[in-house]
Amino acid sequence: MKKKLIFAIHRLSKNGGASRCVYELAKRAREDFDVIIITLDLDKNLDLGNIKLIVLKKPKLPKFLGQIIGTLRISKKCKELKNKYGRDCIIHSQGNVSLYSDIVTCQGCYKTWFKYQINYEKNIFKKILKSINISSIIPIFLEKKIYKFSNKVLSISCLTKKNILEEYDIDSKVIYLGVDTNIFSVYKKNNLRKELNIKDKEKMILFVGHYFDRKGLDEAIKSIKYIKHPVKLVIIGKEKIDRYKKVGDKLNLQDKVLFYGKSNKIEEFYKNSDIFLLPTKFEPFGLVTLEACACGLPVITTDKNVNGFAELLTHKKNSLLLKKYPISPEEIAENINLLIKNKEIYNKIRENARKVAEENSWDKVYSETKKVYESLYDFV
Repeated sequence: MKKKLIFAIHRLSKNGGASRCVYELAKRAREDFDVIIITLDLDKNLDLGNIKLIVLKKPKLPKFLGQIIGTLRISKKCKELKNKYGRDCIIHSQGNVSLYSDIVTCQGCYKTWFKYQINYEKNIFKKILKSINISSIIPIFLEKKIYKFSNKVLSISCLTKKNILEEYDIDSKVIYLGVDTNIFSVYKKNNLRKELNIKDKEKMILFVGHYFDRKGLDEAIKSIKYIKHPVKLVIIGKEKIDRYKKVGDKLNLQDKVLFYGKSNKIEEFYKNSDIFLLPTKFEPFGLVTLEACACGLPVITTDKNVNGFAELLTHKKNSLLLKKYPISPEEIAENINLLIKNKEIYNKIRENARKVAEENSWDKVYSETKKVYESLYDFV
C-alpha cells in the first residue's frame, strides 16, 4: 500500500518558486505515493491528474493577517491528517505554511531578509519602525517554530542553508530548484517583439519578478541611461509601478522602459529577449533566472553573496555576475554593453547557460527529494 504524501502550500500555481516546486514534485510523486495537496488558493487549468486537492477557505483579510490565519488553518488540517494516517503519511510544506510538517523546504530565510531591509533603509526613523513592525516579528516567530518542529529541513541553495543555520542554528540539506527544459527551450523569435513595438535594431532586456524593490528594479531602470545601444527594458510582474515609472520619467527613459504587468506565457518573453537582467539585493534562488538560462538567454545578476542561484554560475562563462554593493547601475550597464558589443562572449554565455539548465531538471529535484522521503520512513 502506498504511503500518503501531503504537500502544504498557501497558493498552488505554476508561477513562483515555492508553488512551482510543489506542482512539479507532486506530478512526479504520483507513481510512488498517494498525493494530497492542501492549499488556500490555486490557478485554474492545472494538470493534476489523480492528485487529491484539499482547498481550505482563504481568509478575506489584509495580506499579513491573511497569511497568519492561512498558516493556522493549514496547520490544523495537517495535524488532522497526521492523526488520521499516522506513520503512513509524510507531510512536506513550503516555508511558513504549516506548524505540523515532517519536511519543510526553506524557500528563503525571512529573518535574514528582514535584516537586509533594515540595513538598506537610510532613514533612521523608518529603520526603527521597520525593526519593531509586528507584521515582520510574527512571521519570524512562526518561521523559527516551523523549522524547529519539523523532522527535516531542506534549503533551495547554500545561501539559504547558511542563513537558517546562522539565524536558528538549524542544519538543512540543499536541493536546488529545477526547470522543465521542454517548456523553457531555445527557439526562433515569434511576433511578440512586434506586439510590444520593439524595433529590429533594439535589444530587448527582460526583467521578471515580483517584489520589485528587492529584485533591484530601481537600479535596472537607472542603468538604461548608461547604455549606448538602442534598448528596451521589458518588465514582467504584478506590482504597483508608479514609483518606478517616476524613476524612468525623471531620467527621460519613457521610450526605453515598458511595464507589461503579469504574463501567463512567460516563456515567450524569455525566448524573444536578448538579455535577462535581475540585479537582486537578496535572492534565495531565483527560479526565473534558471528559466532564462534554459531559453539560452544570457543572464546578468548579482553574485552568490546575496543570490543563491549564482552558486551554479561562473562569471563570463555562463553569466555575468555583479560584484558591487550597493547595486551599481553603472556596473549593470557595463555588463549589458559588453554583451551587446562582444558577440563571442554573448554566444559563449548563451550556450553555457542552457547547459546549466539541462543539469538542473525537475526530475533530478524529485529524485533527490524522494531519497529524503525514504529516509524518514522509520521516523514519521
